[in-house]
Amino acid sequence: MAIRGTTKTLLQAALVFVGAGLVARAMRPRQSPTRKRKPEADCSQVTDNGGTIEGVKYVERVRGGASPDETLPLIVVLHSKGGNPTGAASFSGLPAKARVVAPAGAHRFGQGYEWVQANSKTDLPGFERDLQAATARLESFIRALMQCRPTEGKPIVTGASQGGHMTYAMASLYPSLIRGGVALLGYIPPNLWNPGMAMTYGLHTTGDNTVPYDRTVQMWESLQRQGAQLSTQSFPGGHSIPSAMGQAWRERVLDLL
Repeated sequence: MAIRGTTKTLLQAALVFVGAGLVARAMRPRQSPTRKRKPEADCSQVTDNGGTIEGVKYVERVRGGASPDETLPLIVVLHSKGGNPTGAASFSGLPAKARVVAPAGAHRFGQGYEWVQANSKTDLPGFERDLQAATARLESFIRALMQCRPTEGKPIVTGASQGGHMTYAMASLYPSLIRGGVALLGYIPPNLWNPGMAMTYGLHTTGDNTVPYDRTVQMWESLQRQGAQLSTQSFPGGHSIPSAMGQAWRERVLDLL
């Protein structure tokens, strides 16, 4: 009987000890898994007028009477083939406060730059690869830019022709990064079409043969059937920006702001 009593006492003590350990573990603050912190952006070559971030040259302008050091919505404007940051749309008459940033493409072309080198009509696989590489570079640039310049919310991306290609690609490949896009005269290959793309406005001219209108319409219709946040407008004209399209461009950017 004495042995049984001792065994029972020891068992009760063990249960109390184990229970106390479980309670202590439950009350212990949870530790988050160790995450590798992304290095801070190098802002040493950044000025109020632009500079270089992540190896990307860019120019900066503020609109709506804003000051460069204000926390502002960010509009990233992507030039066309052969264009350059200083010649990109500047939205000079924008009534809303905003920071307008125009980066340069990775490749020199004439007196300017280009985002992709493969022809969208004759080399679709190469065009797709170029877009993926160019958007990855642009994504790194935008993330670093937002560390260097005080930014309100997610950025807006917009551009025409090659800038339009890039806008569709950014909205499809990095939908969580941007607030939305306004793409003019652009197109991306079917493998990049993403029904979960960021909100995008697509504008195109019906007589465009450089970036064929019919092909862009096929992209629009396929994405819209799958529920993409894609609103589209068509305008008469060739591979150019008629005044009505220019006005719609400005309005759609303001809609996103």
